[in-house]
Amino acid sequence: MRSPLTISGSANNAFGNYALSATTAGYANNAFGSLALEAVTTGYGNSAFGDQAAINLTSGANNFMGGHLSGFHLTTGSGNIVIGNLSGYN
Repeated sequence: MRSPLTISGSANNAFGNYALSATTAGYANNAFGSLALEAVTTGYGNSAFGDQAAINLTSGANNFMGGHLSGFHLTTGSGNIVIGNLSGYN
């Protein structure tokens, strides 16, 4: 069982189970979907739409991921646009 969420940072929006759950100092991030942007700690300006979209991104900036598991392996990139189910997965 996961512990209760403590999200910090500013101007972040999270909708979905554990979306943006690791954020400590990130700002202007938007996560829509279960586990979307779950690992982001200090990233900014990222948007993820879809179940587990950009789930492994930790400190990237200005990325857009749209679709189930889109951008799965992206961890620190910036300025990426990934659209579609499983796009950018491998």
